[in-house]
Amino acid sequence: MYDSLNDSWDGAEFCINSECVTLAYGASPGTHQFCVDMGSANSITMGGGSYPGEHSWELHDETGTLLFSGGDPYSEPCFGDCGVGGCMDPDCTDDYNPDATFDDFSCPPDDCAGVCGGSLVDDACGVWGVDGTACANCSSPYKYGDGWCNDSNNTPECGQDGGDCCPSDVQMVLIAVVHMLVIVKIVKMVAVLMKHVLLAVLMMKLLTMMQMQMQMMALVNILLVQCLENRNTL
Repeated sequence: MYDSLNDSWDGAEFCINSECVTLAYGASPGTHQFCVDMGSANSITMGGGSYPGEHSWELHDETGTLLFSGGDPYSEPCFGDCGVGGCMDPDCTDDYNPDATFDDFSCPPDDCAGVCGGSLVDDACGVWGVDGTACANCSSPYKYGDGWCNDSNNTPECGQDGGDCCPSDVQMVLIAVVHMLVIVKIVKMVAVLMKHVLLAVLMMKLLTMMQMQMQMMALVNILLVQCLENRNTL
């Protein structure tokens, strides 16, 4: 078992039947001994991790003869006494082999509707089984109907991004409402500030008047003192 960077198989596993092994960090090259009954049907799988390009392996028998080698991913449907290989999915009516004793992966893949060997595929709009005309006039067809509003697709011709966006006129109304609410908020804040400013002006005037009264009282006191001194002198 090999890893080109010797930093583990990143979660990938090499399996013979149900017995699986992986490669730890710093353990390349690594070895593992399998006990395989060659009188029975056996299978090999490799994969399930990250950075598959770093992974490789070889399988030798007890004499050192190379039986299989490969990378990641890898699949060998049967080795040993395999019997008859074939498609074992009865839903694949054209390829199903009722005499097969092991699946040789010859069944055709399902189409996007789940039909074995079917011809329906996802169109450019991401919708299976249709011709792609729904998003033909969209600026970004691959973003059509993906659950997020794409501004460039928010047009009547694109169906408001497949229903992900509000029509542009509705958006303009919403924007206008938001702007009005912001203006009302600002006006209220200015009014509150003006009240505080007027209150401050009134307080300054009151303090000025009190200061003038205190000055007048001080002047009266001075005059009274002078008057008393003049009387005493006489």
